[in-house]
Amino acid sequence: MVGVMWKLMRMRSRLTGLVCLLGVCSQLGCAPNSEAASNRPPVEMSRTVGPEGGTLTLGEARVTIPPDALAAATTVRLARVTEPRVRVTRGVWAGWCCELEAVGVEQFSAPVALSLAVPPGVEVPVGYRVDAHGELHDLTLVSRDPETGEALFHTFVPGRFTWVDATPR
Repeated sequence: MVGVMWKLMRMRSRLTGLVCLLGVCSQLGCAPNSEAASNRPPVEMSRTVGPEGGTLTLGEARVTIPPDALAAATTVRLARVTEPRVRVTRGVWAGWCCELEAVGVEQFSAPVALSLAVPPGVEVPVGYRVDAHGELHDLTLVSRDPETGEALFHTFVPGRFTWVDATPR
């Protein structure tokens, strides 16, 4: 009986210590909704875009929806995703995808401009739309800004987009 009482007292002591530690952590900013977590760059954003068009920018991606690409005001979401990883047979994957969603829209009425940041040293960025099965579909490179490194692609469909460094080595 004394052994059981001793174990209960030790367990109570450990539990009290854990509760105190959690309290200290929340005061020091260790909690998930702390200021440190709020200073991280956003991984997604959304806004309403109407027939007049608009632009969404999130980190290394910018989407410009031209006038008349949407028939009505639509919620458009832009997100940066890193999973699932994209499998490429040649070149080096960028390591992230830009996910573009437009609620209720399967196809835009005009080409939407998709600008993706490409780091220095990448001479041949090849853009892709990644379908639900992970298959890659070519995007046409419209232009490349030599100063910023941005690669501009056009798409008529929402989806997940990425690029691959196909620079010959």
